Amino acid sequence: MGRDAGWIAYASGIAGGAHVVLVPELEIDIDHVCKLLKYNYDHGKHYGVVVVAEGCHLPEVGQVIGSTEVDSFGHARLSGIGEALADLIEKKTGFETRSVNLGHTQRGGVPTAYDRLLGQRYGLHAIDMVHGEKWGRIAVLKGTEITDITIKEAIATNRRLSESFFNVIRDLEAKVD
Repeated sequence: MGRDAGWIAYASGIAGGAHVVLVPELEIDIDHVCKLLKYNYDHGKHYGVVVVAEGCHLPEVGQVIGSTEVDSFGHARLSGIGEALADLIEKKTGFETRSVNLGHTQRGGVPTAYDRLLGQRYGLHAIDMVHGEKWGRIAVLKGTEITDITIKEAIATNRRLSESFFNVIRDLEAKVD
């Protein structure tokens, strides 16, 4: 997840208390990542949580492609960035490093009350669109309101993280010299 945009890496990294979050929108400075992990270690945190989106380009490695097969959209199948990043970190720091691939785990779990209410609101809006004969449109959440936009609008651009999200990611990192 995260071929072109780091939304899932961002959200899971912030929610999971990661020390570093790496997203495709930002160039990775592996030396800085290792410096942060060493700093944390030297200051009593003998572990580090690094979240990386699959579409990131690793220094010395590039984008990690899992196989020669393509997906249903004709894109290369990305896989293995966690292992490749763990190897780079271990080589540069000497710390034992392991990777965990969440895969589709983030899609699992019991829905929260918010999830259930949001799903109901989407469904009700979709019914209203049918009654209003609003064809070729999709229900969307804008702020706290459910509204609709054309399907063309929905797929016109790939919505990527912006500077305000990058600032939150940077705030996670310990300040090191």
